[in-house]
Amino acid sequence: MFTRRQTLSLIGAVTLTAAVPLTAKAATTPLKTLRIGWQKGGVLALAKSTGALESGLSRAVSL
Repeated sequence: MFTRRQTLSLIGAVTLTAAVPLTAKAATTPLKTLRIGWQKGGVLALAKSTGALESGLSRAVSL
């Protein structure tokens, strides 16, 4: 008979094993778009409204 701890560790191991191929595929695909989420009224919203975010990212990509 399995204990609760053994059952949960078995489920975790199976889940981790199933997730490894998914992360390997994600790591090999090149990043084409960068999605940034922010809240209204935050620092990122202010940087985007002034254009500082796009200019800073374009300089970082061109390096």
